[in-house]
Amino acid sequence: MEHVLCMMNPYELLDLSLTSMKTRRTVKRFAKLKPKFMIDFIIFLGPPSITVKRGLVQEPSSAQEKWEFSWTTDQSKVGYEKNEFSVTHNIIRYSENQIEDLMRWYEYIKEVLGCQFHTVFFSLYMFPNQNRLIFEWICSHQKYFVKITIISKDKDQSEDVKYFLSNIKSCEHLRLLGSPYKDDFHVEIPEGRDVLTVRNAGFINYEQLLRLKHQNITLLKSILTNQEINRFLKSWIACESHLDLKTIQITIQSQNIMDVIMDISHEETTDLDTLIKFYYRFSINVTRGYNIYRSDEKMATVVGTKTKDGFGLFLIC
Repeated sequence: MEHVLCMMNPYELLDLSLTSMKTRRTVKRFAKLKPKFMIDFIIFLGPPSITVKRGLVQEPSSAQEKWEFSWTTDQSKVGYEKNEFSVTHNIIRYSENQIEDLMRWYEYIKEVLGCQFHTVFFSLYMFPNQNRLIFEWICSHQKYFVKITIISKDKDQSEDVKYFLSNIKSCEHLRLLGSPYKDDFHVEIPEGRDVLTVRNAGFINYEQLLRLKHQNITLLKSILTNQEINRFLKSWIACESHLDLKTIQITIQSQNIMDVIMDISHEETTDLDTLIKFYYRFSINVTRGYNIYRSDEKMATVVGTKTKDGFGLFLIC
């Protein structure tokens, strides 16, 4: 029986578990012994959905076979579709209460297959009156996440963003893609080690920047001063912060990168092998950079260039 279950996809396992209590117990025992699925929770432009995919796989995300369950209020869209490009099976169901039915189905999947959220992609403007309910429900299941993206449209959703982030313990890959937050907005960024992207980073002050542990940081529309960013670079040089930093992009208040580097010892470089890394990582073309060295001799290259948001400092270690 275990050999047969190993060959089944999550849709087949779930379908089998619904036939009887006995088969449900069998599938649950199998999933407990060999956990292999994870879930993406998505509220974006289309109907709300949860996607079940295999965990601990080596192939790119786009090549993974996935089963997406979504709920629509339009009966004409109910059915099954397959996206050959992304290898995604879409099971579309009718619902008069999309969020409630999504929650109920996730809880069943979690009970049977034992999988947790891997990714949360949440547009706050899709179901604005239910944002708090959804946040509380998500956080009731777990407080540690691999990937979270939160998209907000206006300042009125600032409190929703703060509420959600304040209830998360850790997120390895966090993206805050909202419009400007309220003037008095402030929230601590949950712990994380991988990626942090903040589209409107005016609320992140110097002290909070020093507390960030992410390896790849993007802070757009930052209001940090040239002097504060200079102090940040000096703290990195002195091995006082950001020991694991790999890249950073941050908006600066000057059109000249030397206004930030100031008195930091540096070496100008035009080495193409070094500068091409900025194109691969940030999609920018630069012809000159400045190498700075940490006290343990680790090197980083800093460049400055115009961006859509003004002028940016880019660093690659």
